[in-house]
Amino acid sequence: MAIRRQATAGMIADTSLYNIDGACAMSSGLVRQIGTAVGLSSVVDGYIVLSAPSAESVYGVLVKSHYESPKGTYGGAAGDIDDYQVANVMTHGRIWVQTSLGAAPAFGSAITVNAAGIASSTAADASNFALGTAAGGFQAADSASGEPALVEVQLLQK
Repeated sequence: MAIRRQATAGMIADTSLYNIDGACAMSSGLVRQIGTAVGLSSVVDGYIVLSAPSAESVYGVLVKSHYESPKGTYGGAAGDIDDYQVANVMTHGRIWVQTSLGAAPAFGSAITVNAAGIASSTAADASNFALGTAAGGFQAADSASGEPALVEVQLLQK
């Protein structure tokens, strides 16, 4: 019997103060999973075109929609948002992000992401970009369900 986890990737962690941008679309060739960070590539006719994150472009984290199953489907592989598809992005607030960490980071410590949008606590450099701070939550990967490790991150809108 499967036991439901405390959270899933891309799930809002705290609803007291947050911002979700619903006017976003994935750029050509970009496929990302819910709960990973994305960058801002350009703005076309008022819509934000998303890209892989970089030092200059970290925008936020892809948010799970209310109608999806836990892994989500957007027409591609389970959990993926494919190129040119509409996406919702949390730019401010607390959210569960996929991580490569094996243990909970210290509360308030800096969280970075790589070009794939996966969170870590590696210092910001040419391949790891500032995302937010650790908000205290952590879940180890679940091998039975295939769910990734998650870290709760506080995003601050830039």
